[in-house]
Amino acid sequence: VLEQDYLPLFVHILTGKALSVESVDLLKEKNSEAHHTDQYEQDESVLRRGQEFSFTLKFDRKVNKDVDLIIAKFSYGK
Repeated sequence: VLEQDYLPLFVHILTGKALSVESVDLLKEKNSEAHHTDQYEQDESVLRRGQEFSFTLKFDRKVNKDVDLIIAKFSYGK
């Protein structure tokens, strides 16, 4: 990847508005069924290691795929 490939991203960061997350939906019902944990009596989502899961992020503005870079960091436990 060449530096010039990142130029639109850098220009947008310097001149545009950064994305802000307004809400996160962990799609508990959908993931619980897919992970066979829907019978667990828990308020939190229970996901099985190694399986895909879905979630929805709502941002404060529309995502521009040409210049916005979204990085997600996941962690588990306490």
